Amino acid sequence: MRQSSNHREPRDWEPLYHPFTLPSADAAIADTRIRPIAAQSAVSDECVEQWIAHGIWGACKVDDSKIDLVYTWVNGSDPLHHKARMKAQADIDTRRPKEQRFREHDELRFSLRSIRKATSSWKHTAIHIISADMNPESPINPDGRLGLVPQWLNTNFNPSRSEHGPPPIYLHHDSEIFHLIPTGPRKPSINEVYAWRNKTLPTFNRGVSVSPVVRYADDALATP
Repeated sequence: MRQSSNHREPRDWEPLYHPFTLPSADAAIADTRIRPIAAQSAVSDECVEQWIAHGIWGACKVDDSKIDLVYTWVNGSDPLHHKARMKAQADIDTRRPKEQRFREHDELRFSLRSIRKATSSWKHTAIHIISADMNPESPINPDGRLGLVPQWLNTNFNPSRSEHGPPPIYLHHDSEIFHLIPTGPRKPSINEVYAWRNKTLPTFNRGVSVSPVVRYADDALATP
């Protein structure tokens, strides 16, 4: 599952990637149907009214809040990510921010250690890392992508949700998660999907962010 870079520069680490193929154009179009948030079904309207209107939880009780944590992360020191970032900056502006803004300082690993310790008693929850993916510009597979992988993450381990032990960690990539939202009743064409991808991806935000996500109905991705 891991692939090393052929790009050689003096460094004390070796870039690691997850090779995969872009989802189809149809799969890249967002499903805009409104879906219920499963975790909210355990809370009655009366409890919501008390909490929001008066700040009182009262006798309302939720036995098991099913909450996943989602990290967005990029390795700003990765050579392929650096190359794509330089190209994007040249296309939009002549100014270039200092490289210190993008250098990888391993914040993700230390943040995950704290999160896993703090959420070790949570049931049926998980941690998701959404990382950038790069275009290797392969003539053999034009839809091939290389997803950035933290050097310390064991992607050969098959995590599973459990009532016991710390939450599992799942790795996803931007091209698998980001979807084009239609702006009208017409379905976007394949060319429009590819144009949107080329304009939107990859992401370059160097900061590590984490969000609590109360899961809705997509069982394939997160807590049902």
